[in-house]
Amino acid sequence: MFLSQTQNLQDIPVAIECARRSINMYIEKPLGTASKTLDRLLSLEANNKVSTYVAYVPRFHPVVYVLKEFATARIFFMRV
Repeated sequence: MFLSQTQNLQDIPVAIECARRSINMYIEKPLGTASKTLDRLLSLEANNKVSTYVAYVPRFHPVVYVLKEFATARIFFMRV
């Protein structure tokens, strides 16, 4: 299951339902902010052997640019 919602909505209720049904997930951020619901999701994932990947793409973070400059000075190719 690929979960992607707008910034004002959070994927946690849908993710909990998918985990309850043992459906593997790819979730784009934001996943959620309440630790109680995140703990519930983690518990369901562990109990139902669900694989979950939460995407966080820091591609445009300023630190990535500095690291890329540092790395490319010593490496011939780097894909960011």
